[in-house]
Amino acid sequence: MSYETEHPTHFNWVPEVRERVSTIQRRHPWKTYVNTYWDHPPDLRRPRRWPAGFYDPYSLDVWGGGGTNQGNYTGYRGKQLPKDLGNRIFHELFNAASGPAIDWIIWRGRMWWNPKTDGPGWTDAPPGPPDSDPDHMHHIHCTYVH
Repeated sequence: MSYETEHPTHFNWVPEVRERVSTIQRRHPWKTYVNTYWDHPPDLRRPRRWPAGFYDPYSLDVWGGGGTNQGNYTGYRGKQLPKDLGNRIFHELFNAASGPAIDWIIWRGRMWWNPKTDGPGWTDAPPGPPDSDPDHMHHIHCTYVH
């Protein structure tokens, strides 16, 4: 079973995270696709540290979007986020002065895990299933403090 089939996409966030998603999409109209999914992120350790679905409404992934040559918008989970746009959005999320506090954020093989939540600060992206873009080279993942 594919990772995406096992973890279906949805768009159900707590209000603070929904506002962050709206801000990203207002600043970059038609250029992004933002989603969460069931058991996002999954806890791959056994025994699990958190229950399935615990972080879904507090996590988001930013993927690519844009137009087609027919003038239609196309964006979807799995569509590569252009590096320059991803860098801008990463900095916007990471340096946001208001809104929810970041627990961890991952982009282009690096992860910042908040020391206030017992994280180490900067580290390498954690491992994950190969069909999930585990190094986060093509999308940004952000989980907010619960």
